[in-house]
Amino acid sequence: LYEVVLADNDDDVAMVSSKSQPGTWHSVQGGECDCRGYYFRGTCTHLTAVAVERTMRERRKESPMP
Repeated sequence: LYEVVLADNDDDVAMVSSKSQPGTWHSVQGGECDCRGYYFRGTCTHLTAVAVERTMRERRKESPMP
């Protein structure tokens, strides 16, 4: 699992932990990531992790637990 930290003041900025390099974090901003995978493929798992985290947060807002 990735750790994802979304910026409180900007929905477009996030930091995501690296699975291949423990202790390293990647910056995701504007639909781009600073990792090597994104550089070579134009997409990466960090982008997916941010999208999943944002979706989960929205769902929690829409249906809070009792």
